[in-house]
Amino acid sequence: MKTEDNLPAVQSVVKDGSFVQIKVLFFAKARDITGLTELSMEVSSGSTTQDCLNKLVAKFPNLDEI
Repeated sequence: MKTEDNLPAVQSVVKDGSFVQIKVLFFAKARDITGLTELSMEVSSGSTTQDCLNKLVAKFPNLDEI
């Protein structure tokens, strides 16, 4: 999956209609900041990319710099 610059890549799977389980892949600077290569998170169905990014930044505030 291609990503622009250092932004994490996101894959999603519909779980039950009200929530979606997503798999976030971290590359380059995002990997350095989080210390992770990937992370599974659950978000509300219908969440936007920005909603998911906001949730990631809440968990890893230093991601805001990229």
